[in-house]
Amino acid sequence: MVRQSAADDVHHRGLRSAVGGWRLAALVCAVLMVLVVTVVSMEWSDTEPLEEVSNPVSDVATPSDAPSGAPSDFPGPSDTGVPAGTRLTPSGSLVVTRDGTTIDGLEVEGQIRVEAEQVTIRRSRIITESNLGIQVDAGSLVVEDTEVVGVGERCQAGIGWANYTARRVDVHGCRDGLKVGDNTVVLDSYIHDQVRGSGFHNDAIQASGAASGIRIEGNTVLGPLRASVSAIKISTQQGPIADVTIRNNYLSGGGMIIYVTDKEQGHGPPQNVEIVDNVLERDSFRNRWLSSDGDVRLIGNVWHDDRSPVT
Repeated sequence: MVRQSAADDVHHRGLRSAVGGWRLAALVCAVLMVLVVTVVSMEWSDTEPLEEVSNPVSDVATPSDAPSGAPSDFPGPSDTGVPAGTRLTPSGSLVVTRDGTTIDGLEVEGQIRVEAEQVTIRRSRIITESNLGIQVDAGSLVVEDTEVVGVGERCQAGIGWANYTARRVDVHGCRDGLKVGDNTVVLDSYIHDQVRGSGFHNDAIQASGAASGIRIEGNTVLGPLRASVSAIKISTQQGPIADVTIRNNYLSGGGMIIYVTDKEQGHGPPQNVEIVDNVLERDSFRNRWLSSDGDVRLIGNVWHDDRSPVT
């Protein structure tokens, strides 16, 4: 048996320690290289066009209410919501109290509440489980090129209540799309795919009073396909409604596509309602295309399939 001397033993232990230290240093370097590559990859992916970046919260699967062959000359997913290539910054819920505030390029998980005049929200996405994704409590708002995504069954509507203009917005996933009131304008927008549930009374756009000065023009408005209530409901349940224009929209879905009704709460029927030059989907509703009370003028509305007059 060969026995190692004490000196040799010390010498070899020193060598083993040095080799071990070198191996540890190499391992640390390798880990650092992986971290650097990962961070660089994450930073690069964050600059890619928005629609190419997977978002597990906003990619919510909902049954589509769009009829097959819907017209391409009305708004849809390609020309509403956040423009392609926009880089969004994550945010929590916001309350806006300063006049003239502009919110641009945020992805908000929660709600935006507006309590100031001349507020603008643009190029943003709101992912919400709140009662409203965007809630105008006071003041006024312009929201444009923005998506509101309802998650779950708690969201009552994407945007509400009054004194706002919505332009090129994409709203889906709440029980109702929009709640509209005084001085509300909805333009060139895509309102679709309300969340379904037992006892829900879905409307893509709903006014329940008191309100005047409502304009809905140039939109794609899809209520539940042959189900629930309507694409557009104008109801005097909570107060009188007057001066409503529904013009040049593609409309589909509901028990009735358009429901203009006196809810017999002492406010009378809606007054001065114009339904003009809209394109309606013939087989998308369960009962009839229009249920109306009061002063409703119908001009130039046609069916989508053959552009024949709607009577």
